[in-house]
Amino acid sequence: MKHPFLAGCLLAGALLSTACMHGRKATMLDDLPDQAFVPPVVLEAQPVNVEQARRAASDGLFWFANPCWNSRGKPFRKRHSFALDEKTGIIYSRVKESAVPVEEPDKAPGGLPWESVTQYFQVKGIARACGGEPAKAPSAPSVPAAPAVPDEEAPEVQAPAGSFQAPINFDASLYYGHLPTDPQGDGLFKRRLSAFLGSAHIQKADAADIVAQDCPADLDKESVCVKPRQIGYRTAREMMFGHLDLRRNSEGDDEVFDYYCQQWRGKKDFAEVTNDERDMPGPSRIVHVRKMNCEHVFPQSKFPAPKNSAENLRQKTDLHHLFSVDTQVNAARSHFDFAEVEPAGAQAMKCADGRLGKPITQPSTTADGAQAFEPPRAFKGEVARALAYFAVRYNAGMSSLQEYYVRKWNRENPPGEREIARHEKIYRLTGVRNPFIDHPDWLDRVSRLCRERLSEKQTPTTFDCAEAAP
Repeated sequence: MKHPFLAGCLLAGALLSTACMHGRKATMLDDLPDQAFVPPVVLEAQPVNVEQARRAASDGLFWFANPCWNSRGKPFRKRHSFALDEKTGIIYSRVKESAVPVEEPDKAPGGLPWESVTQYFQVKGIARACGGEPAKAPSAPSVPAAPAVPDEEAPEVQAPAGSFQAPINFDASLYYGHLPTDPQGDGLFKRRLSAFLGSAHIQKADAADIVAQDCPADLDKESVCVKPRQIGYRTAREMMFGHLDLRRNSEGDDEVFDYYCQQWRGKKDFAEVTNDERDMPGPSRIVHVRKMNCEHVFPQSKFPAPKNSAENLRQKTDLHHLFSVDTQVNAARSHFDFAEVEPAGAQAMKCADGRLGKPITQPSTTADGAQAFEPPRAFKGEVARALAYFAVRYNAGMSSLQEYYVRKWNRENPPGEREIARHEKIYRLTGVRNPFIDHPDWLDRVSRLCRERLSEKQTPTTFDCAEAAP
């Protein structure tokens, strides 16, 4: 694929061919609306090296010698991540936004862990390109293979140390015992519910939870104080793949449930991409990223919390909206809203009945983008309640069209045995319940799934409620 402003470059011994801008600076694609999207810089894998390209795309953030020379006439290094389209063999490149070109010609190259690049698939492009005339690329050293499972926890956003007090009451009526649920003013129930979910719960056997901002120092011996558990991203994936979505079949083999394909994935499936037992389904294991990935139903790119903040980590690791899914389908879903889509022209997924296409609009609603993702029918209720939970707990807004389908799917697809059982496991692991699984009708008491502007100092967003909250 050619671009009028791109010149070819080399990476990892001609494993990939990349490109440099010359004569002008690259546009920041992060700032472009969906309608103005143009494909990011494209790298094409040579057919004989597709396997290596796939590994690089799935697992790595790499330093490489940039063939666009700096002001001192020396090659420098940048950090890049890659995403591979398995169907076309095209690799998309993205520069980490915070990376600064550094003159380190003697630095040994190596794989550096970074977030799963599937979230950048066909979404983001390079953030900075070089200027001036293109130069001949120096011979790039070989890049060692990155670990099969990237460690996605940056040092500054590690989960805090400390023990977790597991709940002792498992009756939902006791958990919500002191939550006022009578009709209140517009938005008040949502704000109360948000505060409630983030609070400490003082529990005593067979008594309604007492909700407090923090655990008291003088807790009596018969009571325990359950605070929402903060975990790291590796731990969250170990819990999801290796406990919540894991089963042992009748033959004694471990399998992980794929929510987008609506089927169990076992050792035979993962043998297509790895022969390492540690990447296979099993208790507390993170399965191989080239077969299955962790889906954030509420996409990370739309989190309300600042990147690399403690609150962002809490949102990223909240098990109530994390699901085990097929990696390719996860890449296709990308950051698109959930909605029902027009059958004509829709892109069918490789499995089940999910599809990507033009959303079916509704009166008085606005879509976020020209495309939407429709999940399999059997998964719609879980998607709806996960989105509603995230929007309420973290004051995260969504488009009015997605909200329409969240409410529709919640009504049409009540919680089933699988969803309820998974929910109870999450409560035991984290101390937090999803009220819309326990009480689906409570969603009707939430007037809008928009972001409350809690002060005039907050930057307005597209998904804000009409007026700032009092």
